[in-house]
Amino acid sequence: MPGKCPFCNQDAENIPVTGYPATTYTCKFCGEFTLARNAYDDEVSRMTKEQKMRIASFTKARTIRGQEPIWIFSRQEYCDPEFKVSTAGLDSIFREFPADVSDRLDRILFNLNRSAKYFGEKISIDVDNDLPLFFSSNVEELLFICKSLQEQGLIEQHFKVSRPVQDDTVIISGDIAIHITASGLNHISELERANSGNLSNQGFVAMAFISKKYDLKSAFEQGIKLAFEDCNYKAFRTDYHEHNDVIDDVMISEIRKSKFMVADLTEHRNGVYFEAGMMYGLGREVIYTVHDTDADNTHFDLAHRNQVRWKTPADLREKLANRIKATII
Repeated sequence: MPGKCPFCNQDAENIPVTGYPATTYTCKFCGEFTLARNAYDDEVSRMTKEQKMRIASFTKARTIRGQEPIWIFSRQEYCDPEFKVSTAGLDSIFREFPADVSDRLDRILFNLNRSAKYFGEKISIDVDNDLPLFFSSNVEELLFICKSLQEQGLIEQHFKVSRPVQDDTVIISGDIAIHITASGLNHISELERANSGNLSNQGFVAMAFISKKYDLKSAFEQGIKLAFEDCNYKAFRTDYHEHNDVIDDVMISEIRKSKFMVADLTEHRNGVYFEAGMMYGLGREVIYTVHDTDADNTHFDLAHRNQVRWKTPADLREKLANRIKATII
């Protein structure tokens, strides 16, 4: 059904969710997302244009990356881990906004690269409405960003923009065509290598390999591994891969390559705690799981952390998939 996007106020398809107070939107400029009604009533309806554009930048980037549409709630704590879809609170989305200028310019370049169908394609930019693509809240900022990227030799832009002057006020409207230069593509390649973990579809699994009490082989093969696949991620466990290197070197290398970690604390092996600490030190997400009957033995340093407690591999698969969708955004 036609309507307006709650972020950019442009025409957008919107479909009320059956059985839940929320609406799914498909917007040309902000991407596809589902917004809970209370999040709109309590938060979005009162936001400034700049705040709305920050959320739209997040939903647009997810759409460009081909990720499943996110369900947006007013706060992360209201995101039910039992939801079988990707969820995020507005508070966590604001924290995702680029923290500094260099990060912002790099992520804009990523957005432009993903928007191109082939190398050298001229990407048409609607300067009035493509603000989320540039993490921008106004046209002047968007044009300045384009100028900055061009001065660095990362893009070339072809202006179609009209700038009529009316009462000493510059009115900017129209389109720009942009293509990424060879230098821009090389820069993207360097960023991808440097941030391989954050951009990866791999998750690292740290867990005890052998247990006399628990069937951890089935927990991995029928639980964790399938939960990863349910969420379009690959599970890496060191002992499941052939290599000729020192095991510690392989472990460290693969942790660095991984977007997140699942650390199963069952049997409470020291190595699992060490690997979880390493991933935490890299600033990436660690999801803790543990067999329900072994949870009370968790080391006190992690006892306060939220854990996915499981009883069977099937139970682990379902709960872990829900947690991945809810927290790995």
